[in-house]
Amino acid sequence: MKKLLILRYLIIVFMILMIIGLSEICYHYLFNYNEHSILYQEGTFGIFTFYIGLSLSILFVLGLFYTQKMLGLFYKNLYFDMKSISSMKKAGFCFVLFSVLSLIKNGYKSFESINVQLFDYLLTFTILLIGFGMFVFVDILKKGNKIQEENELTI
Repeated sequence: MKKLLILRYLIIVFMILMIIGLSEICYHYLFNYNEHSILYQEGTFGIFTFYIGLSLSILFVLGLFYTQKMLGLFYKNLYFDMKSISSMKKAGFCFVLFSVLSLIKNGYKSFESINVQLFDYLLTFTILLIGFGMFVFVDILKKGNKIQEENELTI
């Protein structure tokens, strides 16, 4: 059980670091808009490059938020509780949506460097697998919840 708690706290620390990093990026973008807008205009998506990256990052942090919430409920032995099932479903949805949107974004990008593109695709597919894995576990937890409810009714 301590492993769940450690994993949850590591995810929280990672989320905090990502939020600090995103805040710093937003701060520099807003207060140095002219310099950054010129830099982003050369990219595939132009001025929207910043907003697309920010949206994807927020979606990933949201997936991490629901994952740590689910781990907190698991730590309290609420495996088959509807709250933990709902949190896992939301986290899986966020990760799958993040992956699909990242794949679409990477598909539109020009192939600047094959190595970078390959690494991006591998990471995106890994997160996609994690998201689908969460959906599989949601089904397992739903069946466990149903069995637990039936067991409580028979007693």
